Amino acid sequence: MSTTNDRERSASPRPRRSHTLQTPKPLTARQQDAQARNKDPYSEPDSPQWQGNWNPSSNAFARYDASGMDSYESQALRRKAAIVLDNPELLMMYALARNDSIPGTRYYFAQISTGYLTSADLENAEDLEKQDKEEEKQKAGKSTAKRYNIPEI
Repeated sequence: MSTTNDRERSASPRPRRSHTLQTPKPLTARQQDAQARNKDPYSEPDSPQWQGNWNPSSNAFARYDASGMDSYESQALRRKAAIVLDNPELLMMYALARNDSIPGTRYYFAQISTGYLTSADLENAEDLEKQDKEEEKQKAGKSTAKRYNIPEI
């Protein structure tokens, strides 16, 4: 038995369409460079898309990656904070070392991992803590000297 499909297949081939596909022109070196940097290869370098990323010292456009223009130090600090937040045992260890609660330590590392606290902020906080400890030692030393009637030098 023949079906309608067999008849269609055995019929003469369809005539070819008259339209032709246009192949894109090859990109120039500048266009390939723009495409590699996730820019529109057909836009001009004077367009707003190209503005703001020029690094005059290297005579090239600044490279943005997943972490932006962060330094290696800040990337490593944020990565470390993410690792601590991911591991509850490390979080508890840091909470004990900081003499802080677990939620407080989690908040501290969350601020670091999101970039609210930078390495410069942490260094300033450490300097302030050292100054406070030195002041406490000086006050404690003076009170002991007075208690035992030791003359201050």
